[in-house]
Amino acid sequence: MSFVYSVFLPGLGREVWIEEINYKSYKDLVKSMYNKDDSSFILHSNRVIEQIAPGLLEGGLNIVDKIILLVNARSISVKPDLNVKCRCDKTGKEFEAAIELDNIFETLSNVECSNTIQHKNTTVKYSISKARDEVHFLEKEMENLYIYQLASCIDIVDTSTGTINFNNLDFKARCRAVENLPVQLTTAILKDIVNIETAISKYKLLLVKSPFTGLPVVDIDVSIDTAVLRGFLKLLFTDDLNNLYRLNFQLISILHFTGDYIETISPAEMYLYWSLHLQDSQKEEPASGKSFGGTPSDI
Repeated sequence: MSFVYSVFLPGLGREVWIEEINYKSYKDLVKSMYNKDDSSFILHSNRVIEQIAPGLLEGGLNIVDKIILLVNARSISVKPDLNVKCRCDKTGKEFEAAIELDNIFETLSNVECSNTIQHKNTTVKYSISKARDEVHFLEKEMENLYIYQLASCIDIVDTSTGTINFNNLDFKARCRAVENLPVQLTTAILKDIVNIETAISKYKLLLVKSPFTGLPVVDIDVSIDTAVLRGFLKLLFTDDLNNLYRLNFQLISILHFTGDYIETISPAEMYLYWSLHLQDSQKEEPASGKSFGGTPSDI
């Protein structure tokens, strides 16, 4: 059984136990960004969620909670900070900034994005868009944007005749259910979703300032816009694929790990094993007169 740890998800209002992300899932996610296909990236990021927290995605995990899980996955399973290369607009100079992922987690943990609304004999519980529906918002012709948004945001509809749990329905069935709701009700929900967006946009998801001018060069607010959050995730998982393959090759060819075993461990464990090998090699070098050289692959 893999190592597990707890993470608080504000959308669920409770802590959940999740596993480390393994090398195979991580490598496939990084690889998905190289073909510049958003649908591929969404698919693989959701596969990561299923690997580390089985069942949460289909249970109605919202997009902010998805970000929280992936921020934690990278912090625990890869590195606790994120190094980003930036360019100062005023000076044209480049610089590197280290971002502590724990700070992003703390910010997102304060986000409240659920509400309940009543209209006559109908009560609706809703939050924000669900991670499993993200691919539907890639459509270029978004004539049904509001229907899609409501179908993804609504969780439960209680009426005098019964209860509809939207999390148990596929996307098309949810869209049909939304079309049967009173216009006054759906209009009120959409207005409140805008209010939620306004409220959570006061939180900073990522802020990087130029060391030369003190002005922001990266400034991303917390958002319920799937495109904005997807852009942040791509920044979070922008790694050199060659380095990942090189580290995999080194562990197999030099340390004699099996490929199957490597795919089950986290990138952080791979990095640790290789670092320990280099430390031992450096100790042996003076006695043998041989130079082992090399540095750990930068993940």
